[in-house]
Amino acid sequence: MATWGEVLRQVQESAALRGPLGPDLDGIRRDYAKALSDRTGRAVIVYASGWLTKGGIGGTALSVEADDVHAMMECCHDVPERELDLIIHSPGGSPEAAEQILNYLRTQFDYIRAFVPLQA
Repeated sequence: MATWGEVLRQVQESAALRGPLGPDLDGIRRDYAKALSDRTGRAVIVYASGWLTKGGIGGTALSVEADDVHAMMECCHDVPERELDLIIHSPGGSPEAAEQILNYLRTQFDYIRAFVPLQA
């Protein structure tokens, strides 16, 4: 896997190519998620919020909330793999919503491995 410096270089190159559109952060994220899935043979879901982003958004808009249960169900719909690598990067949120998400994931996957790169 890439170092932080290599990822930053990709972001800068993408920004230079796309000009005013800015870097293709979603495309870069998808490429790394696919590389992980190809390496492990597991489904990969990234649950991340922009809580380090400065600006007017705050509070529950960036936290795990009840609406996220439905979003996770949508992400898992028709995923054929029975093993999941879940990457979580979030400021926290509702314990009830997190429990509902976990209970749902347990119905969809036989094995779940969670990665928390910074905090959740």
